[in-house]
Amino acid sequence: MSHKAKTLFKIIIAATLLTILFYISDVNEVVNHLANVKLVYLPIILLLWLFGVLISALKWYVILLDYRIGGSFLYCFKLYLIGSFFNNFLPTTIGGDSYKVVALSRKEENKGKLKEIILATFLERIIGFIVLAVFAAIFLGYYYRVFLVNIKLLNYLIIIIGLFIIMLILFILRNKIISNLSRVPKLKNILEKFTVIFRLTKKKTIIIAFLISIIFTLQAFFSLYFAFYANHQKIPLSIIALNNSISRLVGIIPISFNNIGVTESLAIYLYGLFDYQTEIVFSTHLLHRFILIIGSLMGLIPYLYDKKTKEVNS
Repeated sequence: MSHKAKTLFKIIIAATLLTILFYISDVNEVVNHLANVKLVYLPIILLLWLFGVLISALKWYVILLDYRIGGSFLYCFKLYLIGSFFNNFLPTTIGGDSYKVVALSRKEENKGKLKEIILATFLERIIGFIVLAVFAAIFLGYYYRVFLVNIKLLNYLIIIIGLFIIMLILFILRNKIISNLSRVPKLKNILEKFTVIFRLTKKKTIIIAFLISIIFTLQAFFSLYFAFYANHQKIPLSIIALNNSISRLVGIIPISFNNIGVTESLAIYLYGLFDYQTEIVFSTHLLHRFILIIGSLMGLIPYLYDKKTKEVNS
């Protein structure tokens, strides 16, 4: 499938899902919810988003340092901000990573380090997903009875979460596993490639990366909590944590731009298991997405500035 065909496919998927959601919802009620939101909470959501970008950039910066890749924290923050803008037009919520990788690799001190930058960026994301899986596992265990109405879904979730939990175990025990298995000649080359991905040398880097991921994940939970609160709904944070963790793990699958339509559809289903009204969930997620898009527009400013500077210099 060509790039244009893939792009068209993702647009169709996003448009189709949103059309279905509007069809199954009472549009007037959705509009009514959006028209009556508590505006005072919207800046809080925006500030939480900005804080999330800031600490994500910090996590990336800390990992890059361990890989001996040049770039100040402010530069990493700028790239993360621009990447968040490009996420609106690229598949999944990690599409902006490609911009960050290319931009960082073009710095003079990073010439010939493209592979290391890709690996550091990949590791930064993987750690985030592992933390998400841990949260999902905790709250899925707490609310497992709710999911018994759909055993297939429960099994799929257990498999997805289980894979990331296994990654966490392998990550923690990587040195022991590699030292034992490297004695087998056929496995040695494979393990050497594996160690390149998880070659963080400092325990401090690993601890900081995981702690920042935990803080970022909590930020995402509270962001949605305030979005629901702005929509006059006080939903338990534990339910939001479970549903948001699952939605973001499923969001790895690149079937639409920035998971538009996918996140909303999954949210309606998951919150529906807890008897929350479709229109409330749909309007809240539309509101939340709109605020995050507004926030991501901040990334357009440094991008245009850099572009203009390059044009002037050239």
